[in-house]
Amino acid sequence: MNKYYTKLSLDGYNVVKIPRYLINSIKKEILNDINQKISSKKFKSYNDFTKFIKKIPDEKFIKIFGNNLNRILNAKITKEINLWVEKNIPSKINSKKAALNLISKNEFQNNKLLKKNQFSAFYRVVRKNKNDVGHPHRDSSFWKMGETRDTYFKHNIVWKLWIPVFGVSNQNTLNMVHASHTEKIKISYVMKNGKKKPKISKNYITKNIKRIKKPIKDYVSEGVLFHKDMVHFANVNKSSDCRISVEFNILAK
Repeated sequence: MNKYYTKLSLDGYNVVKIPRYLINSIKKEILNDINQKISSKKFKSYNDFTKFIKKIPDEKFIKIFGNNLNRILNAKITKEINLWVEKNIPSKINSKKAALNLISKNEFQNNKLLKKNQFSAFYRVVRKNKNDVGHPHRDSSFWKMGETRDTYFKHNIVWKLWIPVFGVSNQNTLNMVHASHTEKIKISYVMKNGKKKPKISKNYITKNIKRIKKPIKDYVSEGVLFHKDMVHFANVNKSSDCRISVEFNILAK
């Protein structure tokens, strides 16, 4: 068992170095996807896009970016991400094999930009001073609701990797509740944007405020890898006009 995995298994999370070529490919494809969704505009940069979303009403923003289904990246870039994961992640999580999950039948049928059986990675857009972030939660809570995911081999463990892309700072980055993946925690459920979402109480977060960590220090070349039971959340974005990140499940055996 290597030192990286020892820390990962104890803390529930660890920082991962993301190569520059992969970050650049992801940034390019997210902007391409945004341009396909908003065909009346052709944004040349993220700054151009930021100026646009500052002016659109909440209803339009939610319609375009409120559902994960609409933010899954295309087959080309998700294959590139998966190739990097297959090569670099197994040793970090003490596994023989690791890969992104495949898109579901529903996702393929309802997003015309996707290809059948492609890998899945999706991005998030968070505006300034808007309630675009979710409640503190565990990803495993979604899986328990029936949102299971598969890949091209049988897996027995799930991790998540979150990568900053644009406008991410110490204020609006992803927070981890240290070692929370080992605890029994009460989960409640709320409706948001027409979907049922898991929620961990504010009281739990308040009681554990000293355990909250912000693992990423370099927002240009780092991501955070964490356990499916890790309690995590992002604060309302108050530091940049637009925060964009990408994330994906890692299924392993």
